[in-house]
Amino acid sequence: MLYENMSDSFLLSDAGLEFDEALLEVDQEKDDYLDDFENWTVVPVETIEGINYYPNCLPESVQRNLINNVPKELLSIYGSGKQSHLYIPFPAHINCLNDYIPSDFKQRLWKGQDAEAIIMQVYNPGDGIIPHKDLEMFGDGVAIFSFLSNTTMIFTHPELKLKSKIRLEKGSLLLMSGTARYDWFHEIPFRAGDWVMNDGEEKWVSRSQRLSVTMRRIIENHVFG
Repeated sequence: MLYENMSDSFLLSDAGLEFDEALLEVDQEKDDYLDDFENWTVVPVETIEGINYYPNCLPESVQRNLINNVPKELLSIYGSGKQSHLYIPFPAHINCLNDYIPSDFKQRLWKGQDAEAIIMQVYNPGDGIIPHKDLEMFGDGVAIFSFLSNTTMIFTHPELKLKSKIRLEKGSLLLMSGTARYDWFHEIPFRAGDWVMNDGEEKWVSRSQRLSVTMRRIIENHVFG
């Protein structure tokens, strides 16, 4: 499904289109596994196979250009969880993000191709996303760019009772594949800020508005309906 511009995509994303509805499930699926985290083991995020994190991945000019071209209604402070779904071909200011995804990642997981489906998600202070895994309609390999501000993402492995977290900084790129994509749940807690380690102690850091751009490939021959 092709849209002439991002505004069309945003306006149509709530129109009940089958493809859009399927994509929305990515941010709504959850298994009722979370009792409490007592007796869970905290592990460094670096030990989770399939996670690669690149801070300061995007130049400031690329970040500004994308934000300047995002529809104003998407970044409105009124309402939470706003999304825009985009499918190839992407506008130039978004398509350029493909250039910042490592070529070995694309070669290994995407057959050397660029992303073909994108979700842009706005998080206002207090917003979050429930623990979930990506839908099976998406292939292996997820690329998440962060804009405007920082946040903390939590990873949990219910079967092994493991948990971890990572600070997603503005301009960063997070890649998930393999074990991280299929076996671990990821979430952003619904809260106004995060506890962040600073000079050897944790300090509460208030959140501001954040935009995430998540890029994926769709499994070959996937059929809707």
